[in-house]
Amino acid sequence: MCSQKFFVSISVNSWKGDFILMGVSVSKDQYKQACSVDLYEFLIQNHPSAVEVEYGCALLLADKHVSVKRGYHGYRNFRTDEKGNNIDYLMNFLGYSYPEAVLALLGESSVGLSYMPIVNPVIPETKKITLPKPSEGQYKNLYAYMMARGIPSETIQMLIDKGILYQSEQGNNIVFINPQGDYCEMRGTNSYADRRCAKRKECVRYTSGKHTWCTQMNLCTDYKPDPFHGCKKTRADRFWYLDPVPKKRTSCVYICEAAMDAVSLYVIHQRQHKEGKSVYVSIGGVANQQTINRLIRGSNHSNVVLAVDNDQAGQDCRDRNPDLAYILSKNKDWNDDLKRGDY
Repeated sequence: MCSQKFFVSISVNSWKGDFILMGVSVSKDQYKQACSVDLYEFLIQNHPSAVEVEYGCALLLADKHVSVKRGYHGYRNFRTDEKGNNIDYLMNFLGYSYPEAVLALLGESSVGLSYMPIVNPVIPETKKITLPKPSEGQYKNLYAYMMARGIPSETIQMLIDKGILYQSEQGNNIVFINPQGDYCEMRGTNSYADRRCAKRKECVRYTSGKHTWCTQMNLCTDYKPDPFHGCKKTRADRFWYLDPVPKKRTSCVYICEAAMDAVSLYVIHQRQHKEGKSVYVSIGGVANQQTINRLIRGSNHSNVVLAVDNDQAGQDCRDRNPDLAYILSKNKDWNDDLKRGDY
């Protein structure tokens, strides 16, 4: 095996056999030696204009999901989870032939060292999840659910227009789906649509309206609809996000526990007239450390901010990531702050 601890293990069975270029033979031993070269150092010395260095990783400028870690062999694409060895990297992204890649890594030839990176490398299609069919009618339940949680109608419409929120045909659940189609969060809405509370029979404050709505629901801390919750993703490190102005440079990435919290924090910042363009992310629970690590790798470390819940689980997450900045909601989460106007 041509092994590495983090990125990839390459089998010598993938060696292409003795290959002759202009009278030069590439042997099996040369292949194995080329696989063991520190690819990070090779790229820094020979292709400094093809990569960007961030926190001990060389990121391919043509696709920054493609990362090479200092001291290791090979690469990993954190968007597709594609992995490859040193030779694969030079061939797939820098335009080398197989023998040129081997000889260049061994320092036995300057062939290929002036090659420019492939601007649009072939990227395998990302896996998609099976999504519930969208409702063909009006999103009555969706609007009732979101507005009951304090989200204004114009924000709801923006999420729908961006294609990252819809109501399912079956069950009338709301679905938060990311643009890549590899992560979604689902929540039941029936209890929100008719304002029925699971505690209505035992609650002395329950006030029935025209459609058995409790008029105190928006202010009630005991409201318990017990809706359906669900999450689907193709890999553990996937996430949902709201990017309000996609073409503007991002100044901050806020990591929240749930899509509702991410949207609530966005609304709060809008009302606070917060300057700068931010992206609001849901990782689907603080236990998803893989997702946090992925966001750190893909962003400037100082621009990633933990905005997880103000509870023990959230504190555990902050303790696991002591180098990350964080903000705290005044109540348990950002939606509680939004509903109560406590911000």
